[in-house]
Amino acid sequence: MARDVGSETAVTAVAGHAPEATREDFWWLLVQVGALSRRVAERRLAASSTSPDQVQALRAIGSHESMTVGELAHAMGLERNSASQLAERLVQQKLIERVRSTSDRRQVFVALSEAGQAMLAASEPDATGLAGELLVNLSSQQIAESARVLETIRDSASMVLLGAPRTH
Repeated sequence: MARDVGSETAVTAVAGHAPEATREDFWWLLVQVGALSRRVAERRLAASSTSPDQVQALRAIGSHESMTVGELAHAMGLERNSASQLAERLVQQKLIERVRSTSDRRQVFVALSEAGQAMLAASEPDATGLAGELLVNLSSQQIAESARVLETIRDSASMVLLGAPRTH
């Protein structure tokens, strides 16, 4: 038995089958998974005296020789001011360094310091182990498809934050 729910169709449970999730159900599931994943990551990474935000920032910066704070914000899905505050904390902790552009003195990059490289290396086994534990029941194909779906959702969320018109 189906009922119209806006632009979605929800199907009631039939003989032991779970109903199909609506967009709203899926959204709330994403919120729940995000919150749970963050709490688990915070607990796991506490062993290496770091946080998920620090590790994610260090990974993003480490994947490039250097980057601007705006590029870091985009890589992490943060507002620019939040990325700026995070970068400032990382500078104060001596995990990253500011590097002024040689071609445009107004432009400042951030790069990993030796301490940042060491922190990233120390946290990598915890992050890798946690990913393995949480994703153990997913095939490589399921992980790849899920990554595509999550990237699409991330891009849509970024567009919403920028105030871009919605498409259907």
